[in-house]
Amino acid sequence: MKINLNEFFLDFSGCLKGEFKSFKLDSREIKKGDIFIALKGSNFDGHDFVNQAVENGAIGVIVEKHVDLPLEIFQYIVPSTKGFLLALGQYARNKSEAKFIGITGSAGKTTTKEMVNLILKEKYNVAKTPGNLNTDLSLPIFLVDILKEKLDFVILEMGVQKKGDMDKLVEIAWPEISAILNIGESHTEFLKDREGVAKEKFKIVNKSELAILNLDNDLISMFGTNHNINKFFFGMDKRSDLSGEIINLAEDNMEVIVNYEGKKYRKTLPFSGLTFFYDMLAAVSVGVNLGIDLDSSLNYVSRFIPLKGRGEIINLPKGIRIIDETYNSNPFSLEQSINRIKEHKDFLVMIIGDMLELGKNSQKLHEEAGEILASVKPDIVVGFGEYASFLKKGATLKGLKKVFDFNDRKMILNFLRSIAIPEKSIIFIKGSRGLKMEEFVEVFRERLYDGKN
Repeated sequence: MKINLNEFFLDFSGCLKGEFKSFKLDSREIKKGDIFIALKGSNFDGHDFVNQAVENGAIGVIVEKHVDLPLEIFQYIVPSTKGFLLALGQYARNKSEAKFIGITGSAGKTTTKEMVNLILKEKYNVAKTPGNLNTDLSLPIFLVDILKEKLDFVILEMGVQKKGDMDKLVEIAWPEISAILNIGESHTEFLKDREGVAKEKFKIVNKSELAILNLDNDLISMFGTNHNINKFFFGMDKRSDLSGEIINLAEDNMEVIVNYEGKKYRKTLPFSGLTFFYDMLAAVSVGVNLGIDLDSSLNYVSRFIPLKGRGEIINLPKGIRIIDETYNSNPFSLEQSINRIKEHKDFLVMIIGDMLELGKNSQKLHEEAGEILASVKPDIVVGFGEYASFLKKGATLKGLKKVFDFNDRKMILNFLRSIAIPEKSIIFIKGSRGLKMEEFVEVFRERLYDGKN
């Protein structure tokens, strides 16, 4: 489907003719034929980069004030470029004939999105948000781009950080099917506590025909019961509409049983851990509600390969494995992700970075995280960041001996290059995105591939 720009601009003063490739918010990403939207942020003003966008090939710009440009470059001056972007997203959503599926939660959004895509794409034309582009700024651009395709379903991640974020996303996307995976201690710096997180995330169901909810999560169960919506529950709880259990949990796979409509389905999946387990239950719940039988849904999900930084196992020489959880971290996802190594029998090194955006509870939650780490009996714990000393305090309180804390990048890198890593070791690395802990993964890759244990 081609976008009729004249039709879209009817709500604004002015007229624009012709076709274009895409809207872009970053002047560095502009390609020939794009339109640049000059947004204002707290630390930048997109109007300062209009000329760079034109140099890179923009055929036009959306701005809040006139900018000196060549005559052949059109300028569309609006009261608010953010308001324009919102209207653009709503326009694209209204034009789409697809059914929208929105996914939110404190952990597992991207994984669940990928699993749902695997289930649906065998039968339907499906689009999904790329990467983790799940904000009110990225979503409108994505919706405009996919209008060029005839789609049956669109799968969206819908992430929040502060109050009002979900309102904006729902105003743009209004998903007919929504899934809430979990509510943990994430973004509490802005949403105060878990209940504040739950209230914000539950706004996703406001325009939904069906809400798919995790019955095992206390706040989801409570909020879900109080919402007058069509609900489908998943979880280990036998009262769930679709329930499951883990029969055998290994480092890189798990055997599960899923119960649905009086039947039991047994399956060995090539990934492991409670987070992946619940993501799988949510994904197949979407599948069965859209007419994909559970046996097929489980077969499709079994093709899922953990994404980079989200539980991927990296095999190195001499049987050494890195469990790469560097994409992000919060107390909930940390506790869930270490579950897969509770039964390990090998030498275990855990490198744990700060969990960000936890506000006034940061010290307490990092100390508790240190205590939780002790449950998997690591041989070495290395904390990194402003709160590493509190992680160390919690770990040593539970009896761990070899616990180290660093708040200097150069020092921790030197330390990681020097510690002994025996054969068949497990190196577990997890931290919030802002700490860029993928660099630590590369340290071990370079070091151990060179045979320098």
